[in-house]
Amino acid sequence: MKRGWLILTLTTGVVAAYLVLIATLWAIEAASMRSTTQNLSATLSSEQASVELLRVEVEGLTTDVQGNLNTITDLAHSRAVAQDNELLFTDVAFGSNECASEREELSTYIATRYMWVTSDIRAAQREIDAYCDDVHRFYVDLTSDEGGQ
Repeated sequence: MKRGWLILTLTTGVVAAYLVLIATLWAIEAASMRSTTQNLSATLSSEQASVELLRVEVEGLTTDVQGNLNTITDLAHSRAVAQDNELLFTDVAFGSNECASEREELSTYIATRYMWVTSDIRAAQREIDAYCDDVHRFYVDLTSDEGGQ
């Protein structure tokens, strides 16, 4: 019976030693995990600070890009207006040239044709004057609009 108690005591001692060893290993693993958690927490804090700095930088860049887009839009609009004005001034120049040609043609015709009826001459002159007045009004409107832009 002493032998049974001895085996039981030895077995209990081995099991207790095994349990102490396992508990010690778990304690070492827990300490290692705590250390890893602290390191990860420090890294996370550092990364969060970096993310915040980058977010602020992105907001600044977004503002800069928006300002640049507004400038590009304004320049494109100004270019379109300038092109439109160029076409309009070309039309005015053509109309003024046409007006001068019509007046010159009427003067030449009057000087070379003695049989014109005065009412026909006045009617032709009124028509030319009306056209020239329209060209002049268009030019005045165009230059007054341009001054307001």
